[in-house]
Amino acid sequence: MNALRRLYGEHPGHALVLLVSFVPAALALRELLDERPREVATWLIGGAVLHDGLLLPAYVVADAVTVAAWRRRPGRVAWLNFVRIPLAVSGMLLLMFSPTILRQASSYEAKTGRPLDEFAGRWLLVTAILAGISALWYLTRVAVVRRAAPT
Repeated sequence: MNALRRLYGEHPGHALVLLVSFVPAALALRELLDERPREVATWLIGGAVLHDGLLLPAYVVADAVTVAAWRRRPGRVAWLNFVRIPLAVSGMLLLMFSPTILRQASSYEAKTGRPLDEFAGRWLLVTAILAGISALWYLTRVAVVRRAAPT
């Protein structure tokens, strides 16, 4: 068991759960490739190139800038994750739903009969709610720390 853990780096159960999680993903991919192989391949390759070549370096730089700003003025309550988490969730939502948010999903409108006009506003609303919750949570933490600090 220890040799396996040294070789893999984690508990063998972790490897088992990881391998089992690939089963539904592979089944879904097979179904998609049966329907539209060219579009799915283009989407997978384009997504990998776009994400790994453009987006990943961009948010690594953005995170490095945020960490540098945090280090200059850390405060009693670390505000870093109160900024990171809502931005990361909002960014993931934008990435997943960008065709509808940017009104580029003409097939969605044709298939559902619903307009694309509402998605950008909803994404902005979700982003504002996430930022608001994070800000309230941060202010609550600051108040708790101030109240607990000796005067």
